[in-house]
Order: sequence, then structure tokens, then C-alpha cells
Amino acid sequence: MRRREGRVGEGRYQGHPGPRLAGLLGWGGLQGARRVIGLDSFAARRQLALRFGAEEALDPAARLENVEVVIEVCGDPSVIPAGIQCLRAGGRYVLGGVVNPDANERIDANQILRKLVTLRRAHNDHTRNLPEALDFLVGNRKRFPFHDLVDGKYRLNEVGRAMQDAAERRVLRAAIVP
Repeated sequence: MRRREGRVGEGRYQGHPGPRLAGLLGWGGLQGARRVIGLDSFAARRQLALRFGAEEALDPAARLENVEVVIEVCGDPSVIPAGIQCLRAGGRYVLGGVVNPDANERIDANQILRKLVTLRRAHNDHTRNLPEALDFLVGNRKRFPFHDLVDGKYRLNEVGRAMQDAAERRVLRAAIVP
């Protein structure tokens, strides 16, 4: 994800759960965000968010206010209303994880209008972003525990179990290994 406007460090950032959050937390902190907050319903992933630089890692039920940017990367559309609710006037909401069909959620459109919310999307980055992403990983491999993002390793003949464990959120990320 690229910065396209303003200074990153102007306010608080809230991210929703998922492996993308870990990289995003590290990126946000390195880009000068004053405060980076991770939200996740799973305690183990909240701990992981702290290891990636979140100042706080809270349960999504926590009430936040005056957040400048919310970045959804979990793929769960049910988190969207709470994210919009906590934005400050003029805040920005970035959708990055709800990439599957039927990612429906009911929202109060009045919140978007009244708060002057800017909606953005972050999906399917251009190939020109790959070198930058790889540079981030290589340059920060000792700073952040990227190796902990893949916590489910399965053999090829266990692909069905890997998919089931991922769908039921028993693992953060499933990987098929030889």
C-alpha cells in the first residue's frame, strides 16, 4: 500500500486482524504514524500485533474515537461499521481484505456523509510494488517476526485440512510445504 496523500503521522491508525495487519503495523510505524492500533478478536494475534509494532492491540469490541485512518485487511465485512464509527471527521477508511464475493454488510451511510469519510481500496497491487514490498521484508527481517505469520504447515495430501483450519481460523496462515 502506498501513501498517496498527506503525512502518515497525522493521527491514529486502526487495523483489523489478519496476516496483512502485521506487515501494515510495521509499515505504519516506519512511515511515522503517531499511534498504530491493532484490533483482533483472537488474543494470540493481538500479541503478534504488538510484536509488529502496534502500540496497542485491542479486542474489536473496544470503543475507539477520533481515528484518522482505518485499514481493513481481515476479509470480514462485519468489522466495517465499527471502523467507520470510530473515524474522526475527514477520516479515511481503506478496504483491503474483503476481496471475496458476497462480502455484504449493512452500514449507516449517514456516518460516511456526516463525517466526510473518504473510502479507498487497496487490492491487487501493481507489479511495480513487489520490489518495494520485498525490500521492506528483507530490510526488516530481524526487526519483525515475519516467520510467525505462517503458523499452520501442511503436507500436500493435507490441503483439505489446511483449508478447513484457515476457514475456521485455527491458524493465521496455512502453508503447504514439501
